[in-house]
Amino acid sequence: MTANQAFKQSSTKLSFRDWLNEEQLKGNFLNGENEVLFNASGEEIILKEKVSSLKSKVVTNNFLGVIAVGILIYGIYLVTKNSSPEEVSE
Repeated sequence: MTANQAFKQSSTKLSFRDWLNEEQLKGNFLNGENEVLFNASGEEIILKEKVSSLKSKVVTNNFLGVIAVGILIYGIYLVTKNSSPEEVSE
């Protein structure tokens, strides 16, 4: 049963978000060791282990981006260093 279905059956006067927060604090809508949370629409939010793998991908991509920018700056430096002042002013 989804959180949305359980909310409709509970006939509570709370908003869905408040009801869902209370249910998750009680331990409902959790799946084993990996915590599963639901947003206000009742959709499943990413598991903790998926978030950690996404973080490692972001770190890798950031590192590659820094390397690429460094190479670009170094290349621009070499081009400007090797060009004569007459070429730059023209």
